[in-house]
Amino acid sequence: MIRDEKVKLHNGAELREDRVRRILEALPDSVFVISEKGTIINIITNQDNLAAKEITAGSSVCDAFNQEIAEAILRALPDAASSGKIAINEYCLDPERRVYIEVRLIPLGDGLHMILARNISERWQVQAALEESESLYRAIFETTGTASVIVARDTSILMANQKFYELSGYTSSDLLQGISIKDFILPDDLPLIYEYHEERRNPNGRDIPDFYEARLVDRQGRIKHCMVYANLIPGTDKSVASLVDITSRREYEEKITYYSFHDSLTGLYNRRFFEEELKRLDTVRNYPLTLVLGDVNGMKLHNDTFGHQAGDRLLKKMADVIKKGCRNDEIVARIGGDEVAIVLPSTSLKEAEQIVARLQKLISVEKVNDIPLSISFGWACKTKITETLEETFKQAENMMYKHKLYSYPSIRMDGLNSILKLVYEKFPGEKEYSEQVAEICCLMAKEQGFTEKQLEDIKAVSLLHDIGKVTLSGVNLFKPGKLDEIEWIELKRHPEIGYRILSSNSEVGKLAEYILTHHENWDGSGYPGGLKGEEIPLPSRIVRIADAYVAMTSHRNYRADLTREQVIEELKKNAGTQFDPYQVEIFLAKVLPQLN
Repeated sequence: MIRDEKVKLHNGAELREDRVRRILEALPDSVFVISEKGTIINIITNQDNLAAKEITAGSSVCDAFNQEIAEAILRALPDAASSGKIAINEYCLDPERRVYIEVRLIPLGDGLHMILARNISERWQVQAALEESESLYRAIFETTGTASVIVARDTSILMANQKFYELSGYTSSDLLQGISIKDFILPDDLPLIYEYHEERRNPNGRDIPDFYEARLVDRQGRIKHCMVYANLIPGTDKSVASLVDITSRREYEEKITYYSFHDSLTGLYNRRFFEEELKRLDTVRNYPLTLVLGDVNGMKLHNDTFGHQAGDRLLKKMADVIKKGCRNDEIVARIGGDEVAIVLPSTSLKEAEQIVARLQKLISVEKVNDIPLSISFGWACKTKITETLEETFKQAENMMYKHKLYSYPSIRMDGLNSILKLVYEKFPGEKEYSEQVAEICCLMAKEQGFTEKQLEDIKAVSLLHDIGKVTLSGVNLFKPGKLDEIEWIELKRHPEIGYRILSSNSEVGKLAEYILTHHENWDGSGYPGGLKGEEIPLPSRIVRIADAYVAMTSHRNYRADLTREQVIEELKKNAGTQFDPYQVEIFLAKVLPQLN
């Protein structure tokens, strides 16, 4: 009985060992039992020939695997034996064929260990392919020409490329702090962002646009317009978004829109906008609808005297003052070169008159190029639907021109006097100089029987003959030496400038020709026109001699005053070349004796 039981136990142990062997042989592993010295005790299976083919019981693990793997297994044996824990590691068995194995080292006790080596090359290849793919897409993500981010469902930013950092001003360190879309998108645009992302996740058959526009606020607080292209990342709850900075384009479009309704010089509305708004406001509920027209006085004087840039400054000043005097909701438009219009809905004529008075008060204290700003206004009111806007405009225009007609002569003379004052301030002694020239010219005119009107004209020419010097720049008339060539060229422009200044004034416009020709010489060697003889107007010939006399007897830094005898000699010497010989005779014989 006992013997039978022993046989059964022996047979049972063999049966269990056989079953274990069959289980191990069914595994996709090579299985060995080794001693604590690394000697192979038993080879249960050698799947895929992971170990060397020629190994047998008694071989070393160094014979079974390459040196790197064998040394790693031998180093791991003591720790595995002492801890009793299974050690799992992965190794490259054959770099050329890219064969990778997973080695499980299982302590069995009594100094024995089991090695399970499994071929994991396919898994490594899949992992390598995934890593390569990830590396490729990361490279694309990083090097794309647009700012890109990967966003979680809660809108937190998981990853961003360099372009995004450049666009937003944030850094990778900020990203680690957990920034979200809401940290840099303008609050007004956030609902659009959330709605778009939810629609992308749950389209429900809707046609979702490929992009949308949002405003980004960078770290410095600057607003940037961006076109945002976003899509879900398949198999995840994340999305990827690319942001294209269209700020320049948007600003250009806004500028185009602005200038389609605004004057580029003054910033006022333009005529197109004015006409469209006037038609829109032409309804009974806006009656009385009042129209105020204004015209800048002295525009030509500014342009002719100081150039068109000065004229532009005048228009800008006009616009600034009128905008200052009007409410924000009142339409102020530049409708012509120097004309402005103000549209006043629900405003009576009396109220319009008060508005104009307020504007004139503001205008009265302004100057441009030291010349007082002046604007003539006219206004009219539409109170009935039967009246036309054209009639209202014409009434306002007629009043404006009436005011201009009555006030402009004094305004023009004020402008002329302001320019003359500038000359006197710019060139000390010029006032006294011109008065001396005028005194001599009047004496010469009287000796030749000029009428009272002719005397007035020649006196005015004498006083105004150097008014063109007002624009001289870079010319020092008081320097110790003589003027250089460039200074002479600049100085010789003053007769033409004086001509333009006087031409703009109907009161003295007829004297402009005398101003233009007062530096012409009898023999044609003068400037600016090279006229000679009697081609030169008589008043100009008289001014030429008087101007020369005062110049020769006045102090100059580059020479001493000439004596009376030297002046007479110079005049005689240049008679017939520089001066009219007959006028020189009159001056020497009849006028010079009267002078102190």
